[in-house]
Amino acid sequence: MEVQILKNEKLKRLRLRNGFTQESLANKANMKPSTYVKKENGITKFTVEEAFIISQILGCRIEDIFLNTKQPNGYKKEGN
Repeated sequence: MEVQILKNEKLKRLRLRNGFTQESLANKANMKPSTYVKKENGITKFTVEEAFIISQILGCRIEDIFLNTKQPNGYKKEGN
């Protein structure tokens, strides 16, 4: 069985753009830095509450950070 690890590159970009290190964002979100690193790197998942807190800190909507907005191969919008 293959395990796919999905790093959250959007979160990383937003974190850096807002001047946070992984440790500083973890502390502001009341998380252990080691736990935050695992979550940002896709090893473990954020809880809904953690996602909400992080989105508030970064000034974004949860879906802008945590939802995959890429369309599957072959997907066409209606009318195309």
